[in-house]
Amino acid sequence: MAKKRRPPPAPLPPPRRRTHRGRDWRPQAAVVAGFAVFLLVVVGFIGYGWWDSQMGPPHSKAMRVGETTLNLDFFARRTKGLYQDFGQTPDSSNIPTFVSIAAGALEQEILLRQRAPVDLGLTPTPDDVEGEIASRLSVSRDDSAAFQAAYKADRKARDLSDKEYRQMIEAALLSRWVSDGFVRAAPEAADQVRIRQIQVGAQEDADRVVERLAAGEDFATVAKEMSSDTATKDAGGEKGWVTMEELDPSYAAKVFALEVGQRSEPLEGTGGFLIVEVEEEQAGRPLETAQRSAVGSSYYSLWLAEQRTLVPTTNWVSFDADKFQWVFDHAT
Repeated sequence: MAKKRRPPPAPLPPPRRRTHRGRDWRPQAAVVAGFAVFLLVVVGFIGYGWWDSQMGPPHSKAMRVGETTLNLDFFARRTKGLYQDFGQTPDSSNIPTFVSIAAGALEQEILLRQRAPVDLGLTPTPDDVEGEIASRLSVSRDDSAAFQAAYKADRKARDLSDKEYRQMIEAALLSRWVSDGFVRAAPEAADQVRIRQIQVGAQEDADRVVERLAAGEDFATVAKEMSSDTATKDAGGEKGWVTMEELDPSYAAKVFALEVGQRSEPLEGTGGFLIVEVEEEQAGRPLETAQRSAVGSSYYSLWLAEQRTLVPTTNWVSFDADKFQWVFDHAT
């Protein structure tokens, strides 16, 4: 039987010839893709610029006092000014301290500008501010060229706008007016006690002082050996006459409750621990000039504390390590 012959394979169709349009497609696609990438880059830059201007580190919140919010950029520039005022060089070890000082100073400035006009009727005029600037820069307002040169130089050194600089000066002026007013309001006389004291930093040192005094050692000798208060230790702990306002509020009442000749237990305050002995007391004793200043400062502090209760709570946005580093980098 004859074998069946396989049919020959069907011929392949001829290759399609690309049209002129087809030949141009690849270059066009490359151009379109490149343009799309370019648009994405542009949109990315615009988006980053918006984020940085609205949400980036310079514009992130540093603190809030009432309705006033301060961003990190302003906070860093004011911290830079503090370094200049204190004659300090920015260092990673001292930046937390200066951030804390800056926060307290800025809070006080805002409270003064908001509350002094309302509560005390004190409102500096632009002329007052100009005069204060001239006084701080040791130039005469009559010499306009010298005044403007000194003003621009200090403003540039502090990296502040004209408005920011003048608000700082306005707050400084208000602070002096309020302080002077409370000093004038201090009484001519007040109840006082004459005390001697021994100040130490740790509880174990305070216990050791108590043990030595209880064993009969001389107060002056122990003070000279153990007290950390350089203003009184060489005088055997003698502090002199004080009013209640001159003492730390955390223990002032306890000191004034002591009888003459009585010694306190260790009193914990902002400076550590204090052992106090009352030597004399006198009702209505005339205040010396330094005491009137101290009493006035106490009144000022009480006034500021009261004003804090009249504005929404002061709020810190948490200062993490990155924010501390950012302030440090931009305060140099």
